[in-house]
Amino acid sequence: MNIRILLIIVGISFLSNLSAQTKEEKAKIKELEKSYMSFSNHKKFFETKRWAMVRFHIIYKVTTAMISEDVEKNNWNSLKVSTSAGAYGMLDGVTEADLEGITAQVAENFIRRMQEEAGIEILTWSNFKDNPNVQKIIDEADPENEIYSKSQGLGYAVSYDGTPIWNKVIQIVPGGKKLAKDLEANVMNLSFYVDFAQTEAEAKATISIGKRTIVDGQWGVPYTLSKEANMSVLPGVRVIPKLGSQSAFEGATDIGYSGVTGHTEVLHTFTFLENPGTETASRLTSGIPFAMEVIKQEGEVPAILQNRKNNKIEYASTFVVKTTPEKYAEAVVDATNLYFDDLITYYNLVTK
Repeated sequence: MNIRILLIIVGISFLSNLSAQTKEEKAKIKELEKSYMSFSNHKKFFETKRWAMVRFHIIYKVTTAMISEDVEKNNWNSLKVSTSAGAYGMLDGVTEADLEGITAQVAENFIRRMQEEAGIEILTWSNFKDNPNVQKIIDEADPENEIYSKSQGLGYAVSYDGTPIWNKVIQIVPGGKKLAKDLEANVMNLSFYVDFAQTEAEAKATISIGKRTIVDGQWGVPYTLSKEANMSVLPGVRVIPKLGSQSAFEGATDIGYSGVTGHTEVLHTFTFLENPGTETASRLTSGIPFAMEVIKQEGEVPAILQNRKNNKIEYASTFVVKTTPEKYAEAVVDATNLYFDDLITYYNLVTK
């Protein structure tokens, strides 16, 4: 077969694949690619229908926060007023053991849905943990599962089926090329950051200058300095892009994005990660009312969030969001299912 004939055959095959997608489906693909920063550098990634999950863990935020600061100055009168507000949320009602059980529910749901709806066989850690190529992955593991942001609170990383927890961005899995070849599978990472509430804090500092007038026989300008603060919390389990931080010096806590990445034995890659620049986070919010009660406490910042920055907050409100393991689990499964809906839709459309 000469080269010209071969190129014609390849071209016909490519065009037939494009024609298999309707205009609406192509638009949906573009929409999902924007929402999830999705990318694959070669269609051969999709030829392998086995995924070996070298990372499967969920980072559950158990405290969350929002800080607001405001300063008003009037240089002519040398006036200045400043204030700050902090809204803090605390999840109450679930233990680390509960989180392990919830992670298992999410993982088993993922495994079932990928098999039934996308035709992907999922291999979990126990299926290949004795393979010599996983030692490099184990070496990258972190000694503990706490992820802490001074401004945004504490999260617990909980893994499924014993996968090592490595809280860092690794584009190419250590030893992954050989592992993928041995298992005849794509090596894949999955991690989600799950928040339980959206906190809002608004601080407002104001200087009001009156008209020049005589006071006690002297000319003067009356002024008023005022401060306002408004703090609130909206309970809702949602998949967020990352742990989050309000400090440029805490970049290390923003260690990745929620979603799936992976590659083949020859490094054909795939990503489907939540894009923080879109409204995906609001779309990945469960509608299940999991909060049994919200208790507002004024004043002192919770001990777990006390640090040099937070201790200077002038107005602080802490909202204790009470739940049960069952209701929280239902909401987490629901929120992650929204991500799985989009992942499976995208996968099936690009492989159509």
